[in-house]
Amino acid sequence: MLLNEDLIVWLILLFSWTEYIWELYLSLRQLNIYKTNNTIPDDLNEMLTEESFKKARLYGIDKSKFKIVKDFYSIALISIILKGIEDLASKLHFPLSQVYIVEGSKRSAHSNAYFSGLFGAKRIVLFDTLVEKHDEQKKVTTGCTDNEILGILAHELGHWSCSHIYKSIALTEVNLLLLFTAFGLLFKYSMLYTALGFPAGQEPVIIGLIVVLQMILAPYNSLLSFFATALSRKFEFEADNFAVSLNYPNELRSALIKLGKDNLDYPIYDKLYSAWYHSHPTLLHRIENIKNKIANEKND
Repeated sequence: MLLNEDLIVWLILLFSWTEYIWELYLSLRQLNIYKTNNTIPDDLNEMLTEESFKKARLYGIDKSKFKIVKDFYSIALISIILKGIEDLASKLHFPLSQVYIVEGSKRSAHSNAYFSGLFGAKRIVLFDTLVEKHDEQKKVTTGCTDNEILGILAHELGHWSCSHIYKSIALTEVNLLLLFTAFGLLFKYSMLYTALGFPAGQEPVIIGLIVVLQMILAPYNSLLSFFATALSRKFEFEADNFAVSLNYPNELRSALIKLGKDNLDYPIYDKLYSAWYHSHPTLLHRIENIKNKIANEKND
């Protein structure tokens, strides 16, 4: 039987739900263990107190219940947005193999999405903080709607379509070649060592490595860093333009604003400061670029 796009989607969903049901079964078994075993095992009586055992047991019950709810939320989320992601990937002939929901909320409140993998197998990764949530106590809504998530993924697919990953790898390889070539030419230059107080004839390789790469090539490293930052900013604008060309301008714009709010990104920066330090354009610059792209497409 030949695979097609719809069959791949159903197979991914089938595996995801099968894995969820299996893990739900395991969680329910363990939850039953927590509830039915409320006395300290005989072998541990001398090491554990009633209070510490009770706290561990109650914590285990809460953790199991939370895992059951969280896992259902994650699998339901994948089921809801997977079709939209698959349609977008299929439209661009993006070789999507899997979609992951990463529990970024355990480490940080920052939101992110990216794709990984080279050649024929790509994976899309979404942080759970990217998904829209409403805090009833604080009356605050964070995250993005499904369409806004698709706008962000359209941006990430723009990096793939424009071959930004391969261009970055090529730049890295060229830089390494230049660095090692420069080191090979300079590390035996005796004046470098005598200038640092070493006796004539003593030329330690490790010292030479530090001196050449960190001191002698410092101007080159600074220029390269600025060039890499400028190139990264250019890539971000290109990826934004790609998302606009896929008819996600409003979704991407609103998603960027929400992510900036959730991540507490300050939107106003000096242009020169931003050009030197920021690998991503500021929020206002990206919004301005999206508006210009929309205007240009209307004029065309």
